[in-house]
Amino acid sequence: MPLPGDPVRSRKTRSDITERGNVEEALRAGEERWRSIFENSAVGIALAGPGGIFTVTNRAFQELVGYSDEELRGMSYLDITYEEDRPANLELVKQLWVGSLQRFTLEKRYRRKNGSLIWVRNTVSLARGTVTVPRFGMAIVEDITERKRAEEQLRRSEAYLAAGQRLSHTGSWAWNMFSGDLFWSDETFRIFGFDRDKTTPSVEETFLARIHPEDRSRIEEGIQQASLEPRNYEADYRIVLPDGSIKHVHDVVYPVIDAAGQVVERYGLVMDVTERKQAEEKLQHSFEQLRALAARLQSVREEERTRVAREIHDELGQAMTAIKLDLAALMRELPAGGEGPALRVERLLKLVDATIQSVRRIATELRPGILDDLGLAAAVEWAAEEFQARTGITCHITLPERDIALDSERSTAVFRIFQETLTNVARHANASEVAVTLAREGDNLFLEVHDNGKGIPDEGLIEPQSLGILGMRERASLLGGDLTITRGSGGGTTVKVRILAAEPSAGGAGG
Repeated sequence: MPLPGDPVRSRKTRSDITERGNVEEALRAGEERWRSIFENSAVGIALAGPGGIFTVTNRAFQELVGYSDEELRGMSYLDITYEEDRPANLELVKQLWVGSLQRFTLEKRYRRKNGSLIWVRNTVSLARGTVTVPRFGMAIVEDITERKRAEEQLRRSEAYLAAGQRLSHTGSWAWNMFSGDLFWSDETFRIFGFDRDKTTPSVEETFLARIHPEDRSRIEEGIQQASLEPRNYEADYRIVLPDGSIKHVHDVVYPVIDAAGQVVERYGLVMDVTERKQAEEKLQHSFEQLRALAARLQSVREEERTRVAREIHDELGQAMTAIKLDLAALMRELPAGGEGPALRVERLLKLVDATIQSVRRIATELRPGILDDLGLAAAVEWAAEEFQARTGITCHITLPERDIALDSERSTAVFRIFQETLTNVARHANASEVAVTLAREGDNLFLEVHDNGKGIPDEGLIEPQSLGILGMRERASLLGGDLTITRGSGGGTTVKVRILAAEPSAGGAGG
């Protein structure tokens, strides 16, 4: 055994000391590196003992919560955890310390020293410790407040969008042209009658399968055509739900085009317009009922005018004629040269003649017999001559060589339109001449009236209170025709009427 001071032992002792020094130096260097990382880390780091009391925290963590290191050393992690998040956080920490977990990650809220709340992402692990170093928990803390705000904003936006789609009955969709993947919003699933949790949307099995058989081929053709042209388009179609009910849908489609000009995706909005369609149908039905009522009222009015004209002509006219005959007989029985009674009877005869003329005029205005006896062309010619005689406005009339065979309803409607037109000319046009043309071309009858007056003002063409014009248009529309009114560039107004000139049914025994 070497003695103290032996050279061999001395060399070993020096070697041990050197080695120990190197180890201590390495430990110090490692500790310095760890401390540098700990202090300069961009994320918060906190160490806590078994009771959850902070033992040491870095600068980033202190800035995160607003407390100093000294203040935190007397606080627990629960002291800065938002009240509602504490139970879940405490349960995870318990599992960590009993060994059920190696680590856990939790998103929760911290209440900072100033009372404000922030969202953090905690990754917590447990250091098992040694004989000299007790166990401790270490938390890596990241501030995710902005991300949470963005997520909340996105969630709110999606919720508002979903609510807006639900309230407006408008769904959205997107179709990838290469993969065939089809996205539907919640409202789109509702419109097409599918359960979102049980259905994967596809063009064939969900979209086309729901389309009404009468509309399907048209929509398929539209899809094929749209795939060839990068354009927007709209489509209206019906879908049939499993219970047999039918919905009306309006689809608006937009393309997504790549750099090569190819359509890579289509997206759009699908709107449930069933209620609108039903309202339109009800409105159209009401409109048709009103038109039928108007037509019936026109017919009843013409019948009443005809009846009144006949009674005036037959009864009142005959009575006045009888009075005239009696007065004429009385006149002959009076003494010759008698001035008193004879003069009074002569005056009565003149009054009776004027009354008979008034009766004839009133009866003719109510229902001109010439319209029923000689037809529309003769009635138009007669009305034009009467208008010219009454107003002094020259009328140039162009009529077909042969009379136009029309049923009573059509003849009456065209004649009344013609009468109303002449009335408007007399009241408003300040014209000196009127040109009237009546003609038939194919299945259509045309009446054109042109005056050389000052021309109808623009507001007169659209004025809703122009009942005369409205009545004229309605008469033409009831017979499957139309009426247009135009103002010439140099003045004057032209009224054009077109109606379907349906021939009356031919009857007879035939042989």
